[in-house]
Amino acid sequence: MPSLQPGRLDLLDEAVWDDRDLATRLDAFLKEQQEPVVAALVGYLRNRGQWEQASRHLGVHRNTLRHRIGRARQILGVDIDDPDHAARLWLLLRARGLA
Repeated sequence: MPSLQPGRLDLLDEAVWDDRDLATRLDAFLKEQQEPVVAALVGYLRNRGQWEQASRHLGVHRNTLRHRIGRARQILGVDIDDPDHAARLWLLLRARGLA
């Protein structure tokens, strides 16, 4: 959807993307983590969990990406590979203008 702008969720009902518990954890994650870890999370989700594609997109080694995603999983306490969690995270990141 190229016409959608980062930070806007015009087409979605708030009930679809608003998860207060996950949003709180994500906000803490965004405050505490360095930019490469946040970029890794966004890149991994943008590339739908494809390690090779995401690592190329980010310009980092696959193992570096795995380490950063492992940290994100641990801190956020969610299975990033679960489509429901990934979708919620993506929409929350998008609402914050990061995706």
